[in-house]
Amino acid sequence: MSVKIFVFGLVVILFASPLLLGAFEQTANFAGENNMKALKATGSWPMFRGDARHTGLNSYDTSNNKGGLLWKYHIGRPASGGIVKTSPVVDGNGNIYVGVGKTMYSVSSDGNLRWKFEVQGDIESSAAVGTDGNIYFGAKDGNFYSLTPDGKLRWKFNANTWIRSSPVIDGSGDIYFGSDDYYFYALHPDGTLKWKFYAGDAIASSPAIGNGYVYFTTDFTREIYSLYINNGTMKWKDSIGFYNVSCKLLYML
Repeated sequence: MSVKIFVFGLVVILFASPLLLGAFEQTANFAGENNMKALKATGSWPMFRGDARHTGLNSYDTSNNKGGLLWKYHIGRPASGGIVKTSPVVDGNGNIYVGVGKTMYSVSSDGNLRWKFEVQGDIESSAAVGTDGNIYFGAKDGNFYSLTPDGKLRWKFNANTWIRSSPVIDGSGDIYFGSDDYYFYALHPDGTLKWKFYAGDAIASSPAIGNGYVYFTTDFTREIYSLYINNGTMKWKDSIGFYNVSCKLLYML
């Protein structure tokens, strides 16, 4: 029987010019986005596609970066099995978080293991890091997890079935994600429910936040929703006609 080795490699290549970041910041017009701009200034990459709008922008100029390999960390074959289906995120201290199989790993900026945390289901949800350094992610055991910066469980929230959606965090620290139980969830930083919205279909997409609304897509009904971020009521929905795994908000929103 062949043995597969899974390798998590990180090449530190950042993603956009200050000019583009300036264009992004000019559109920030709801209170929570001040915190997002502060995160960008640290060089962190705290959630999927970098920020709650999923712009993929960063303030660093990489025009002189040759893209060479700094290091790679060999996870090996996890005892829990599984492969890498998540994207890494980076906190303000340069620590990296990535889920592999049933394990969330934290690796330091120089490529050394800091800690790992085992759950009961595969992790297909990229993590998000709050401004307080706490880590948030979902798993296919039906639980959404919050860990301390040193890898200890703070709380977990049960959403009944698979969570494949990568969370986003607003400027108040509230967390948003979808579940395969057909609900879209908003949680307070202490793990209590802020609100939930029934979408009638599984939600694997990573939501995006902009202008006081949260946006997400459904799996098979192929609809995009806009909800008021404060109370979860629907502003509108529309058919997108194709399968999508994330929402990306551009400057017109």
